[in-house]
Amino acid sequence: MAPTLHLVRHAEGFHNANRDRSVRDPKLTPFGEEQCAQLCREFAHHDKLTHLVASHLRRTVQTCHRCFRPAVEAGKRVILLPELQETSDDPSAIGTDAADLEREYGAGLVDASRVGPGWNDKRPHTRWAMGEAKIEARAREARVLLRELARGAGADDAHLAVVSHGTFLLFLTEDRAALGGYGRPWKNAEVRSYRSLDLWGADGETLLRRVHVDHFATPASAPLPEDRTSERGPTRIDDGTGTGGDGTREG
Repeated sequence: MAPTLHLVRHAEGFHNANRDRSVRDPKLTPFGEEQCAQLCREFAHHDKLTHLVASHLRRTVQTCHRCFRPAVEAGKRVILLPELQETSDDPSAIGTDAADLEREYGAGLVDASRVGPGWNDKRPHTRWAMGEAKIEARAREARVLLRELARGAGADDAHLAVVSHGTFLLFLTEDRAALGGYGRPWKNAEVRSYRSLDLWGADGETLLRRVHVDHFATPASAPLPEDRTSERGPTRIDDGTGTGGDGTREG
């Protein structure tokens, strides 16, 4: 059996609720924490998880800790992969320094060994900059890195929980229809499961195939204002908080 990747978009952050992208690396809202608690209750594969992986932004680290608490309590650290980071260059998409994250969460809870210098520099000349070609390249690198993590488990039935960002997940899964403005983007705290093909391949590419292992999107636990993007369930990438269409901005 091929490794299974349980891909999750982070729960609701303050920039989602307030439509304010000017805040640097925002945390989850109380409602976002409720979403995590519900996903944790509903997720059926806690005992199978071999890896916890997340973008290094606070909201993804928090989401991973809260959604997969049994694995955290069993001693698994969240592996931070900068390749999974947000696609835009808004302040809300700029991550906190790795050393600060380790101090904030504790070195025993996160593994920042793969976060190199300059990973939160999104100026145009860097590999982390906006632009479809650079994001596609980063998504390709992320797929290969996830394959390598699964390979390191020593078994082809590894289960990885991977927390990232809505638009980047479209690139990661090569969902061209949604990137083109059609289909269904990811809601906050939504999980979709995929299998990584060609586990033992030596090339610089790997493919993901969606499987019906798990799909879960948290419903609203209370009435929400219309501008809460986490529950709007739009049919286009542009949810009213970013540019949409070009696949480079999301919440």
